[in-house]
Amino acid sequence: MNSQPPRQEVSGSPHAAVQAGNIYGGVHIAAPPDVARVVPVELALAPRVFVNRDAEQRALDTAVERGDGDTRPRLVVVDGTAGVGKTALVLHWAHRAFFRYPDGQLYVDLRGFDPRPPTAPVEVLWRFLRSLGVDPLAVPHDLEESSALFRSRAAGRRMLIVLDNAADAAQVRPLLPGTGACDVIVTSRNALQRLVTREGAHRLTLGLLPRREAVMLLTEVSAPLRAHADTPDQLGALADLCVRLPLALQIGAERAAADPNRTLPDLIAELRQEPRRWELLSADDADGDATEAARSVFAWSLRRLPSESARLFRLLGLHPGPDFTSASAAAAAGVAEADARRQLGVLKDAHLVQEIGGGRYQMHDLLRGFAAERCIRDETAQDRLQALTRTVDWYTLHCHAAAVALGSDNLRPTPCGQAWLFATPAFDGPSGARAWFERERANLRGAVRDAAEAGLDERTWRLATLLMSFYEVENTFADWFAANEHALSAARRLGDRGAQALILESLGKACRQSGRNEEAASFLIESFDIRKEIGDLAGQARALLILGLVDWAAGRLEDASERFGRAELSAAQDRADVEQAYSRLSLAALANTQARHADALVLLDDVAALFGSRGLWFDEQRALQDTSTTLRGLGRPAEAWANAELSVARARVLDNGMYLAQALREAAFVQADLGAWDAADGLLGEALGIQQVAGDRRREAAAHEDMAGLCERMGRLDRAAECRRVAARLTAELDRE
Repeated sequence: MNSQPPRQEVSGSPHAAVQAGNIYGGVHIAAPPDVARVVPVELALAPRVFVNRDAEQRALDTAVERGDGDTRPRLVVVDGTAGVGKTALVLHWAHRAFFRYPDGQLYVDLRGFDPRPPTAPVEVLWRFLRSLGVDPLAVPHDLEESSALFRSRAAGRRMLIVLDNAADAAQVRPLLPGTGACDVIVTSRNALQRLVTREGAHRLTLGLLPRREAVMLLTEVSAPLRAHADTPDQLGALADLCVRLPLALQIGAERAAADPNRTLPDLIAELRQEPRRWELLSADDADGDATEAARSVFAWSLRRLPSESARLFRLLGLHPGPDFTSASAAAAAGVAEADARRQLGVLKDAHLVQEIGGGRYQMHDLLRGFAAERCIRDETAQDRLQALTRTVDWYTLHCHAAAVALGSDNLRPTPCGQAWLFATPAFDGPSGARAWFERERANLRGAVRDAAEAGLDERTWRLATLLMSFYEVENTFADWFAANEHALSAARRLGDRGAQALILESLGKACRQSGRNEEAASFLIESFDIRKEIGDLAGQARALLILGLVDWAAGRLEDASERFGRAELSAAQDRADVEQAYSRLSLAALANTQARHADALVLLDDVAALFGSRGLWFDEQRALQDTSTTLRGLGRPAEAWANAELSVARARVLDNGMYLAQALREAAFVQADLGAWDAADGLLGEALGIQQVAGDRRREAAAHEDMAGLCERMGRLDRAAECRRVAARLTAELDRE
C-alpha cells in the first residue's frame, strides 16, 4: 500500500468505532465550521420541451401565495394518471419559481409506483437531514425521531420540498414540515384525499393535454426534422393515437422525427395496427386506459429500434435500482461500454430513457414496467439470470475497489464469478469512493435484494459484506440491516460458517452503533463461537473487540478490559498484527479513562507507526491523539503536543469532521497545560463550531462543557457560566425528546 497519507478525505476503517474511546459510532465527514447554514439545491432537471399548462402553473402560483406574516407551510397535491406530465409540470414551475425559496429546494422521487419497492420515509429523512447539514451520526434511525428532527431543521426556512411519485399519504406525512414558510408539492397517481382532508392540502388534478396543446408538442419536437409538411389534421390524428398523454406524445413525436421521409399517414397507419389499439381507445375510462394505450406507442417505437438497442431496453427493465450508467448497462447486456453508450443514445433519442446528468440515465416507471414485461416475454430465463449475475458482479467489483480507496480493511470477501470481465475501477481517493457509494446506494441495495431472490447466494453475502465498509461509516441502518438479513440467509443456505461469522459480526456492529447493545452482544457471541469452532483466531479477536465496546458502554469496565485482553492474545497467536494493534489501542483508551497512563503508554508503543505503514490513516490519526492524551496524563505536555499537533494535521488532511473536532479538543487541553490560553481557546472554539454545524446537540453540549472548564481555568467565570447554561439547555432539550 501507499506509504503516504492521502490528500483527500478518508472515512476510516470498520474498526474506527472500536478505537474511539469516548467516541462511538461510525466515521463521517462533517461540514466545515464556517458554514452558517446549508442551502440545498436538489431540483431535478426541468423538461427540455414543455408546452403550455399555463392554467396549471397559475394554479400552483395561487396555491403557494401567502399574506404578510403568514408562515404556515403550504401543501399542494398534483395528481393524475401515469405519464400525464405531473413531474414535468412541477419541475418546470419549480425552476421558474426558484427565486421564491432562498433557503433551498429539496427533491426526492418516492418511487411509489416503480416496479421495485418504494422509497421508505426514513431513508428520505436521512437524505434530507444530511442535505440540511446534519451530521450522519446525529440522524436518528427511528422514523418518528428523524421526522421530528427534520421539522426542527425546516422551521424558520423559506424552502421548497418536492415529493415526487408518492404512493399514499402515509409515505408523505413524516416528510412534512410542521411550521415555517416551506412549500411542499406532492405528485401522485392517487388523489391522496387524506392529505386534503387532514393536512389541508390544495389539490390540483392534471388531465390529458387538450388536443391543441398535444398538437403543439408534436409540432415542436418533430416539425424541424420532417421532410414532409404535416397538416394539423394529421398531427391531431397522431395526438389522438398517443392518447394526448405527454409521455406517449414525446415518443410518438421522436418516432416521426426519426423517419423524416415517411408521410405521417403512413406512420399513423402503422401505429393503428398495434394490437388492442382500438379496443383500448374505445373503453369508457379514458385516464385509466391512457396508460394501457400508451404501451402500444411504446411497442410501436421499440419495434423500429436496432435489435441490440431493443435488447438493452428490455434488460434495463430488470436493473436493480432507479438509475444507471453506461458502464452498469454494459455489464447487464454483456457488451463493451462504448457499445452500451451508443445504444443508450439511440434509446434517449427515442425518449425511452432519459439522461439525468453526470453520465446517468433513468426510465419513467411506465417504461420501466413495460421493459420488464418485454424482457420476461422476449428473453429466456437463463438470459435474464445471466444479465443479473453480470450486474451483481459489476457492482461487487466496484464496491471492493471503493472500499480499498476508502481505506477500509474490511476486504475479506473478494469479488467472484465474472468480475474479471470488467475493467478494474479507479476512484479518486476516499472522497471519490464515498461519492460513488452515495450515487449507487439504491442500486447496491437492490443488487443485494435481487441476488438473494434469484438464489445467487455466494454473490449475495459477498456484496452485502463489502457494503459494511460504507454502511458503518454512514450509519445507514435500514440498508445495513436489510443487506445483512439477505446475506445471513444466503450464507446459511450455503452452509458457509466463515461467511456466517462475518455477517453476524456485521450485524453486531450495526446493532451496537444503533444503540441496540443486547442484540449486538447476541450476534457477536454467535460470531465468536463460530470462529472458535473453525479456528479463526483473527476473527475471534474482532468479535471480542466489539463485545468489549458493548461492555464499556454498559459501564462494565472490567469485562471490557478482559475482552480487549483476550482479543490481543487471539490476534497475537494468529500473528494478526492489525487486530493486535486495534486491541492494544482499545486497552490503552480504557487505561486512560482509569488514569493508568503509564500502562497506556506501553500499549501504544509503535501502534501509530503500524497503522501508518498499512495505510490505515484514520487509525494512525486516532493513535496519535490517544498518545497525546496519555502523555498529557503523565504530565508531559511538551511531548503530548508533538503528537496532538500531528493528530490535528492528519485529521485536517483526512477532512473528517467528528475526529477533527476530537483532535482539536485534545490539542486545546495540551495548550492549556502549556499555559497557552489563547491558543487553547481558539482550538476549542473551532471544535465547538464543528459540532454546532454538524447538528449533534449531545456532542455540542459536551463541547460547551469543555469550554466552560477551560474558561474556569482561565478565570473567565462569566463566560464559563454562560457555556454551562447552554450545555444544560441542550441536554434538557434532548431529554424532552
